[in-house]
Amino acid sequence: MLPLVAWLAILAPTTSAVAEDGRSPTAAGQVDDGYDAAAANADVQTLLQDTSRAYLQARARLEAHPRQAAAALIARLDASPPPPGAERKRMLDVLAQLRDAAHVPRFAAELRNAVVTAEGEERKFAAAQLWRPLLRDQGAPATSALSRLVGDRDLPIDVRAALLDDLVALTPPEALPELLVLVGRGNDELRKQLARSLRRRSLADDHDRTTLLVAIDTELERADPRRFAALLQLRATVDDTEDPAFVARLLELSADSARPFTVRVAALRGLAGAGDQPAAREGLRQIAAASLAAPEAGTQRGEILAWLALRALPRPDAAALAERHGLHDSKAPRLATVAWSVRSLPRDRPWWHEGLADPWPEVRAVVLSRIAAPCDRRAIGTVRARIGAAERGADPDAAVQRAAIDALSRCGDDRSFVALRSLLDDADVTTELSAEAARELARNYGGRGADAVARKLAARPERVYAQRLAQALRHAGDPTDYVREVLCATAAEGGEIGSTASASATELFGATACE
Repeated sequence: MLPLVAWLAILAPTTSAVAEDGRSPTAAGQVDDGYDAAAANADVQTLLQDTSRAYLQARARLEAHPRQAAAALIARLDASPPPPGAERKRMLDVLAQLRDAAHVPRFAAELRNAVVTAEGEERKFAAAQLWRPLLRDQGAPATSALSRLVGDRDLPIDVRAALLDDLVALTPPEALPELLVLVGRGNDELRKQLARSLRRRSLADDHDRTTLLVAIDTELERADPRRFAALLQLRATVDDTEDPAFVARLLELSADSARPFTVRVAALRGLAGAGDQPAAREGLRQIAAASLAAPEAGTQRGEILAWLALRALPRPDAAALAERHGLHDSKAPRLATVAWSVRSLPRDRPWWHEGLADPWPEVRAVVLSRIAAPCDRRAIGTVRARIGAAERGADPDAAVQRAAIDALSRCGDDRSFVALRSLLDDADVTTELSAEAARELARNYGGRGADAVARKLAARPERVYAQRLAQALRHAGDPTDYVREVLCATAAEGGEIGSTASASATELFGATACE
């Protein structure tokens, strides 16, 4: 298999940036009014030294005379010593506005150099963000350069993914099928980005969507088994399962035990949005039932297929199958989780104890996600007990403790308010979880919730916790004057905590909050 960089080089669409008379498009529109090299050089100097109206006038003249402008700008860019960063960026911004395909390699080189020389992943991505618009502004002529950058292994994956998004956006409609050569190949993050970008492109234009669907169907007919599943998943992503014929094909593929497992999984994932269609509904019921019966029952294969089918079904159908097979007691966490997520819950008696005793944290978390108002004293007591130190009986999993905080917030009554407020002072509760409780109090319990958080901030807790509390107050749904007072007093103390408090005060009360 060819490496990704080679495929990207192959798929790069061929574009023409030359007018019929052999000049670039901008040169073809050249204004002939005596503007010469000396005038262009003078305007470039103004461009670098002025930020007033003279700068705007110089830039306008340069853009109106692209041939002389390009020569003057490139001469200054290539001078020794080269211009410093800010000046260089300013000149390249103007050069990009000339829309000459001959300059695209220069923009690509600037982007690559900026990313490679930046230190740290965040700075590398920020550098790419600074230079990406210059390539995007060139339109289709930039696709070849973008293809090479996406395939450049010296660039971080997040940068390459962002550039791949640009590549998909700029590819001419007739060349979109060429991008399908990447499906099922290369880095997983790039594959996901390609699917997202193609879906966005298809949703924006019906013609592009039709072009892609036809191309994917053609590719499916000749794809090897390793790529078939990826193409099938992409087809479902682009089509959104609105095509009855394609839904029928997905059902046939997902039910065919002779098909590779990856293909069956891709087909079931593709049916995720079609479960309300009668044919899909019945087919998914049959697949789930077959996967939960011998010989698939108890196997990992059967578990995954049943789980995917159940998740694609409407809630009543999934609940009926889960109840029939007793899946809420299943030792397979996927099946128990989906069963608890759809199970009909009694209102006249506690039902959560057996689910919270499950050994799998994802099951316990989904059980907690079903708790909602109205909540009685027993429910709130049970949920509050899950938060804190594991050696004192709380849940050992942090994600389950977060789910318990969410559950208390959904209860939304006086008892749950007291329980959440107690988390602000509980030494057994981690700073992260106490801050999460503070956010829920500020967001969902009106002025009294925000005041409770503000009182804790006013008590001057340790530095990290104080900053989290100041951030939590930014979510206050009904901030009071007391909240303003505490935030402004904290802001006046300066430092990181003061900056956070100032930002929260501005967010809640406006720029003059603390004046």
